[in-house]
Amino acid sequence: MKKLLMAMLALALLTLAGCTSEPAKPAQTEKPQPKAVELQTGRYAFQKLYIAARGWAHDAQPFRLESQITTDSKGKDGKSDVWRASFASPAGRSVKPYVWSGTDDKDAPTRGITPGN
Repeated sequence: MKKLLMAMLALALLTLAGCTSEPAKPAQTEKPQPKAVELQTGRYAFQKLYIAARGWAHDAQPFRLESQITTDSKGKDGKSDVWRASFASPAGRSVKPYVWSGTDDKDAPTRGITPGN
């Protein structure tokens, strides 16, 4: 009885582990498309940067927010693809800049949030 049970268990495990119902997918030959430039308002960028600054210092307070001109964007309609913000920590007596970028342009910082020195 034990041998029969063990044989059935082994067969079930082999069936589950070795079989797949999906055929093999062919390798993709297409190049991935570059991401589109993301133009955002200063408020959107500020909210993202403020979250990062609060991770640096609990009492971080903003004192500057400015857009940066790139070849992709000249800052039209209050939107830009690169925003810079500076935050101060009164308790830590220090200042730290942060940059939000929505482009992969050569003259812009890397896409996402980058803390400064």
